[in-house]
Amino acid sequence: MVDPFRASPVKEAAVTYFRLHGIGRGEVNYRYKYKEEDLRVLCEKVREPAARGDVYVMFNNVYMKDDAQAFLSLCKQVL
Repeated sequence: MVDPFRASPVKEAAVTYFRLHGIGRGEVNYRYKYKEEDLRVLCEKVREPAARGDVYVMFNNVYMKDDAQAFLSLCKQVL
């Protein structure tokens, strides 16, 4: 489990799990609302692990539902 905006996975695996806590001040920023550009970057970051297997992305912030829906919609266009 890793936040792809802070570090890359250490190990390649058939299943990859990302947990996002917001970008910015400190280790976590639960009030962060991901911008479209952030989500585009995230789509690119999950591309390689998705080619190897399943990828799970959990948004752990106040706007998690909206951010997850926007991410899925954007990735469908990009990937």
